[in-house]
Amino acid sequence: MVNMTRPLTKLIAKKVKKLVCPNDVTIQLPLGAKDMALPLERLSVKDLDIDNLVTEPNGVLSGDYRFIAQALSTRVVLKSFKPSQSCDFHVTVQDSEPPKVKYCPPRDVYISLNAYNGPVTWKEPVFEDNVAVTKKLQNMQNGKVLGEQVYYVDYAAFDSFNNEAACRFFVHVKAGKVCSLKTMPGGDGHSTKMSLSETANFAKALLLCKPGSTFSKNMTSPRTVFDCRNGIWEDVPDCVKHVPKTSSICPAGHNTLYLQTYRKTVCAECPKGTKEEGGECVSCPMGTYNNIGGSTSCTKCPQGSDTLAKGQKDITGCRFVCKAGEYSKDGYQEGNGCSRCPKGTFQSNPRQKSCHICPNYGTSEEGSTSSDKCKVPARIDQVIPLDEKISIIEGGSFTIKCNASGTPPPTIDIKSVEPLANATLRGSSLKQQLVTVSGSASVGVKLTVTNATLSDNAVYRCVATNLVGTKTAKDTRDIVVTVVKAKKSAV
Repeated sequence: MVNMTRPLTKLIAKKVKKLVCPNDVTIQLPLGAKDMALPLERLSVKDLDIDNLVTEPNGVLSGDYRFIAQALSTRVVLKSFKPSQSCDFHVTVQDSEPPKVKYCPPRDVYISLNAYNGPVTWKEPVFEDNVAVTKKLQNMQNGKVLGEQVYYVDYAAFDSFNNEAACRFFVHVKAGKVCSLKTMPGGDGHSTKMSLSETANFAKALLLCKPGSTFSKNMTSPRTVFDCRNGIWEDVPDCVKHVPKTSSICPAGHNTLYLQTYRKTVCAECPKGTKEEGGECVSCPMGTYNNIGGSTSCTKCPQGSDTLAKGQKDITGCRFVCKAGEYSKDGYQEGNGCSRCPKGTFQSNPRQKSCHICPNYGTSEEGSTSSDKCKVPARIDQVIPLDEKISIIEGGSFTIKCNASGTPPPTIDIKSVEPLANATLRGSSLKQQLVTVSGSASVGVKLTVTNATLSDNAVYRCVATNLVGTKTAKDTRDIVVTVVKAKKSAV
């Protein structure tokens, strides 16, 4: 039998609230920052009792712990003591800011050697990064032994997230002015040359005209010694055939020479590279050559070619001009033709010794002929506020400003990551595209919200995009806006 007089006791067990960790979160370092605190506004759980929690690592929820950008995520353990519980989540910090070029040599670096070749050095580029430069590549070794030529040097610096910065320039190497019998001009087949003395900067050589020929200008002797100093030979004549002068006028293609050694006047052929004009031998003009002695005319260079100087003796003196998008050490085709402007450069004009570097070290196809061919992916350069977060009291105002650059100029916008409440529940907003200089690759946008409400709480995203080739380049930055309820004043 049940004792009806015994009081019924109800044990009401207090339900323990389970500790729930936020979802894993991925955040991005603010521009220029090397580390950052975890923005609590980015966590998926908003009602954490922060005062009754501790973390490993210590100080995550208070903002004392600073996360760095790295490929591996950081495990964060939350612990409560009343009751004792724990859970964990992971924080991944990314970095999309490329290294900066602190120093890059000028577009054209000129180096003169003391010989035909030698070690070529230049001042090394300097890069810096908000976190660290982890890798640097270059297409040419500094200090390498090189000969006379124009060389394209391309450096690339990377951080741990493979963000890249570039430094590009051209090195113009000029060989030393060396004296050698091989470089001695004149003679032209009717002579014998003999070295008498030869050092790097000085040479002395004997020039002997063969029988039946004489120097192409009046000399004291058919056997003459000529000097070379610092790579420059004195005016060395050719040896040319001659005939006795039997009348007052020499035959066409000849001029009058007095041979002092033999004390007689002869009619000497005009040498190669010249033509007879009015009884005198004159150099073939620019754009022409003459490979026949005793001529009255010069031959025009093939169409599209030109000469570097007057008096060219054969067609090899006619050089085709490097076209737009090309370059060489003198602006003319060499043995293998002209070099095409490398990727990341362009040249709009013909007959050039180097190419222009794309603005902002953009990309271009090999052989590009215009700066319009240079493409720079859209990148957000500045965000205001700098720490990319805003906290205000309802009824207040906030402003977000973003600037971006790229080629072609990007489009830029600010919009919330998640849909916002109806406009009637939010403050008044005004979005403005910022004025940019005509032709500039920079753009900007500003969002101003006045009389903000709790419905304006959101993550706002700056988005910049442009088309680079066939691909759309995109860069984003998130700004966390927190609007808190105004405290009621005491009555």
